[in-house]
Amino acid sequence: MYPVLFHLGPFTISSFGFFLSLAVLAAVFTCWRLAKAYDLDEEKVIDLAIFTFLGGLILARIVFVIFNWSY
Repeated sequence: MYPVLFHLGPFTISSFGFFLSLAVLAAVFTCWRLAKAYDLDEEKVIDLAIFTFLGGLILARIVFVIFNWSY
């Protein structure tokens, strides 16, 4: 597997990041379809997915800073 898929101007798109974002989109799409099948509020499911994703990014960064404070 190629570590870098392509360059988009000054941005480098890595294969891991690209496929990880595809996996997140597939999971959110699956949850949205299941919410429709079970007659749940679809907007709340999408909002929960967005908040969970952003919370995960923020908390992962906080944990990284805590464990690598000297760096």
